[in-house]
Amino acid sequence: MNNTFRHNYHKVRYAPDGEYIKDHCFFHHDNLWHLFSISGSIGQEMSTTKGNEEKFSHSVSPDLCEWKFIDHCLSIAEVNGADMIWAPYVVAHDNRFYMLFTECLQPNRDPVNWKIGAKRKLGLAVSSDLYNWKYQPMPQEITGKDPHLMLHAASGRWLLYMMDGKYPGMTCWTSENLHEWHDPVQTFCAAPEETKSRNIYESPYILYYPGWKKYVLLLNLGFSVSDTPFEFKGFQEYECSAVPVVSDAWLQNQKYFHPQLGFAGEVIQMDGKYYRSSCYGPRNAWKIKFFSLEFKNNSASPPDTHPVITVQI
Repeated sequence: MNNTFRHNYHKVRYAPDGEYIKDHCFFHHDNLWHLFSISGSIGQEMSTTKGNEEKFSHSVSPDLCEWKFIDHCLSIAEVNGADMIWAPYVVAHDNRFYMLFTECLQPNRDPVNWKIGAKRKLGLAVSSDLYNWKYQPMPQEITGKDPHLMLHAASGRWLLYMMDGKYPGMTCWTSENLHEWHDPVQTFCAAPEETKSRNIYESPYILYYPGWKKYVLLLNLGFSVSDTPFEFKGFQEYECSAVPVVSDAWLQNQKYFHPQLGFAGEVIQMDGKYYRSSCYGPRNAWKIKFFSLEFKNNSASPPDTHPVITVQI
């Protein structure tokens, strides 16, 4: 399986028939990769089209290359009061699987007034088999979107990262059980000159990179490096190598997304190498594509002063 992906990752283009892939996650269990994603219909205008992005798609693969659509799982019919659901993220804990996602309360779905009355908050569903999910109301309301989870090795606690939540930028919450969250802290908020008039607060992914002995926050447009997972400072863009610009004017002009790398990236680590997935291609027809990540230093200085992440095909 590893050889198949290593030699063919750059060829992968996948979405369920008739759908596009958007914010998504991967989970490996019993020799299968599970892919959960926002479910949208090709050609339909994202979250402003009634009936769109109201459920998740579920696909499986033995090697991350050849995918099979299983079914849709979880929908707004099961999520109390939600108009849409976004950005699933799955982890295993206490012999069960937990899916954290964004509950979207968006009563206006037309392109002009879609922000009126809109609200984003954390949602939770639990499964015993990854195929059947049961929604569970949260004991507290946690505002924000695009949840990312990481198990903090030093404390044994779960860390939850939410964008545009309690604090501007990114907020980190702590939990022992994935139900009750506490100790929120503002974890990342870039200076205006670092964002270059673009909104970088989308789709966080945090990992510990042993080569630098640092935590790395990866976003759509770039990354930040820190000694601790509770505070990231500074921001710089990815370097691109042999990556063509997507021939889509909307993506190239978007302030949220990288014009060459797409958006909503997740990271796969395999045999010491790192790969970044992406929602890639024309507007409202995105498919999964993978890129290779290389962590390196661009000078003789320590990596915490001049880190570089190169993304390449």
